[in-house]
Amino acid sequence: MNYFFWFFLFLAIPIIVHLFNFRRAKKLLFTNVKFIRKVSTETKSKTRLKHYLILGSRILSLLFLIAAFVLSLIDFRSNELSKIDSMGLFYLDNSSSSIGNSINDERAFIEELVSSKKANSGFFLTNNFSSFSNNERTKTEILQRVEDLSVSYTSRSVPEIIGRVEKQSETFLISDFQDSSIDQLENLKQDSTNSYYLIYKENSLLKNAFVDSVWVARDLEDYSNLLLNCRVGHTENYIEGSIVVKLLDESDNQISSVVVGMNSELEVEFSLPQSFSSQQLKLQISGDEIEFDNRFYVTLNKSGTPSVLILSQSSNRYLENIFGNNSLFDLTVSSGEIDYELLKNVDLVVLNDYYELPAGLISQNNGDATFFLIPGDSINLSNYRAESGFLLEHSGNSGSFEIQLSKGNELMRGVYKRIDEGTAFPRASRKYQIGGAHEPVLLLRNGGSFLAKAIGSSMYILTSPLKDAYTDFPNHSMFLPIMYRIAEESLESENTLFMYPNDFLEISNLSADLPPKIVSEEIEIIPEFTMINQGGLVKVPSNLAPGFYHVKQGNDTIKSFGLNLPKEESLFNGPTLTEIQDFFADSPNVNVLPISDQKNSGILELSNGNSLWKYALILALIFLTLETVFHRYLK
Repeated sequence: MNYFFWFFLFLAIPIIVHLFNFRRAKKLLFTNVKFIRKVSTETKSKTRLKHYLILGSRILSLLFLIAAFVLSLIDFRSNELSKIDSMGLFYLDNSSSSIGNSINDERAFIEELVSSKKANSGFFLTNNFSSFSNNERTKTEILQRVEDLSVSYTSRSVPEIIGRVEKQSETFLISDFQDSSIDQLENLKQDSTNSYYLIYKENSLLKNAFVDSVWVARDLEDYSNLLLNCRVGHTENYIEGSIVVKLLDESDNQISSVVVGMNSELEVEFSLPQSFSSQQLKLQISGDEIEFDNRFYVTLNKSGTPSVLILSQSSNRYLENIFGNNSLFDLTVSSGEIDYELLKNVDLVVLNDYYELPAGLISQNNGDATFFLIPGDSINLSNYRAESGFLLEHSGNSGSFEIQLSKGNELMRGVYKRIDEGTAFPRASRKYQIGGAHEPVLLLRNGGSFLAKAIGSSMYILTSPLKDAYTDFPNHSMFLPIMYRIAEESLESENTLFMYPNDFLEISNLSADLPPKIVSEEIEIIPEFTMINQGGLVKVPSNLAPGFYHVKQGNDTIKSFGLNLPKEESLFNGPTLTEIQDFFADSPNVNVLPISDQKNSGILELSNGNSLWKYALILALIFLTLETVFHRYLK
């Protein structure tokens, strides 16, 4: 039994007072006692009734006064009656998608909620998962923390939140729940011994557009220029209206802007001339009802000029003409004995017209260079299989067939958009066919690959010699952009345009002598990192704000990157309020209410156990009033 019930022993006080009230009646002498006895009998009955009514009123008033005190300190929702000595856990989702540009509503709500609690300590948690939440804090400390609250760039799911601190009898979750699925909420339903209050921050009506992805390609009309391509995504209900996409430099100076109408697949293209020197760019989106996440940070790490090595058993004017542009490529041509030292600084190796591939040439590369294999009229099939991994066989097909583009391949991105529908495609007769797993880049209309890429490595192969007798592909307008894209791809691993929290930066020149640091104008931290061979992986922390950052070792900057909000934060793809309410419809331990509900006082009453103490206090006042009335008016 809870020790608060000992207070009910105070009910004995009015009873004892009543029982030991031995005050003697005052004697009056009369000559005729017959009449006096009759009056005395009637007066004694009225007096006894008055005393009983006063005693009953006094006992009941004291009973309900004690009950009001006890009920205010007892939690009837738990399996046993127990003292409420903790406010429980308060979690406030302060991610950018949940609080948008203002946190005033959330701050005011949680301040009211904390202030209404009877206990004086509890746990307060935000997406930062700071050390503040590791221990129970006083009400004053929590209110101060709420006052200083700011936006967090880390997202948390309900299982992460619940597992952060020890279990509490009451848990308040104020969030839009977009980082948790309905399945992840199952744990709350199973934990029936605790009470959960899901305060839903409505965001399903928000319309938002955001930068989905960014990539760089060469301008196929003037290959000296770069094209910065931007794909804009949006929520499902944002399908109308126009938006403005601006390209800014690091000082927020506008470079270019485009006004476009919103549709399901929106892509914007900005041309950057060769003389363009800015490495840090911002894409800014503005439009109707765009709530947040309207900036995207891009870093163009200078990748230099692709170094191309052509190893050929016979002269090929097509290859030498393509890669012979000194302003775009650093070309070396060799037809004699292979100098393996040249391979250390080469980005693209073209092996043309080899009967047998040099033993160990590809396997000793360690993935640093891209290989482009062009077989000759006659090849050693077993040698090609062993050295390249492509399962080549002689083709039984004869005749010339039209070459088709494989639009799903990344190499074709930006190429097929430049080709008119009425353009005649090149033709080729397939000398060899490829079996096994590979990624087709160019197809022949009769089936099979004309240009293929090995899965999991940067290696390409043609299924026909690059000669006029087999194909007119080198004379077609497709030839130049595809060759340029293969050379360009050999450098793309060094050009990380943007990052998201928890991504890994691959750095080839990371030294084991000093720990790397991630720095900006505001911060300097040592992140998680792993050494791999001659380089390493650096993990981008989850709590960094979007912006530009640099990876340094000592005083040397070895990598720069632009950090952005995860796309999940922009899509609002979490469960709706109705879905959550339906899911917990049969769970009495889980209360789901919108933060905008005008009945917020109902949340406070629910969270404070029960409101019976209010009624008990009212009844105590009523019976105290009755006792006064009986004293005054009963004779």
